[in-house]
Amino acid sequence: MNNSISGMQHSALIEKLDIALEAVFYALLVFMPFAFGVVHAWSELIVIIAAAVLMLLTAVRFYVARSRPVLSWALIPVAVFVLVPVFQLLPLPASVLRTISPNTYQTKTELLSKLPNPTETTNERSSTNDKMQITFYANSTRHGLRLILSVAAIFFVTLQYFKTAERIKRLLACITIVGG
Repeated sequence: MNNSISGMQHSALIEKLDIALEAVFYALLVFMPFAFGVVHAWSELIVIIAAAVLMLLTAVRFYVARSRPVLSWALIPVAVFVLVPVFQLLPLPASVLRTISPNTYQTKTELLSKLPNPTETTNERSSTNDKMQITFYANSTRHGLRLILSVAAIFFVTLQYFKTAERIKRLLACITIVGG
């Protein structure tokens, strides 16, 4: 009898997680057009937080349901899309950067040589002499990476959660209403 009670509580918890997942997902779908496609900092923050909440709810659901994420070939292009800005942010040895992107190396070397006191040993300058990033503006690349990670998280949650015909119909109904 105790097993059946815990089983009912277990399925009730999964059902509550499902409701929370769908509520956050649909709220995000409704919010984004009103935020003009997430172009302002405040709207980006909301999308990033919602994506993090979706990932957290999905992880908790995996744990409670004792299931594993479904891996799909559809995740490979998303992973590549995430890895591009990550690679751009990696500090690479100057010789590697010169090999893979000679124009970037030349431009950065030329611009860095024009800095006053190039022999000064600040952390920034000493690290740029030894290692360089491919990106010219790391803050913008990090900003783009945050948005890409948010969208990738939403894509991952969609693949994991919207697998039944019933859920897919509700998702498509929400998309239709928002699009209308």
